[in-house]
Amino acid sequence: MAGFTLIRTDFFWPAVEPRKGHYDWSLYDDAALALRARNLRPVFILGYNNPDAYSGIWMDGISLPDEIAAFANFAAASMALAQATIAALRSADPEVVEDSYDAVRALLDRYPVQGRKLPILATESGFTVDRHISEDLQADLLVRMFLVNLSLGIPRVRFPSGFWR
Repeated sequence: MAGFTLIRTDFFWPAVEPRKGHYDWSLYDDAALALRARNLRPVFILGYNNPDAYSGIWMDGISLPDEIAAFANFAAASMALAQATIAALRSADPEVVEDSYDAVRALLDRYPVQGRKLPILATESGFTVDRHISEDLQADLLVRMFLVNLSLGIPRVRFPSGFWR
């Protein structure tokens, strides 16, 4: 194995909406399960026009008003699917950090500094080796932390060059 953990693949509009207004996610359900079985995660990209269900020529772009509206509906349905999935995942494996950030946000809102709403900054990050956590797991956890912070609107903090030396 080459060490890849993410696979970029198109969320192919004609495969999801073979008939106008009818969405079928099964192809991507099967693909996601097959990737998961190999410890790979998909990065789905919305793409391409849908000449079978809407007017247009294959690979001619999405430019006609009915195609633009239909693609927007496809994107919205994809987002609804993603949001429902995220909610289900959080229910099954809640991020306790969200509760911590909510508590900190409540305190900052309760006690503003000079009338200003201060941002939450995550300035400490990392996972120590002395707990027998492999470097690969540390990297996975660090990426997860960055993504959680991003999803919660916590800004990234950049340290000056040479800060850790």
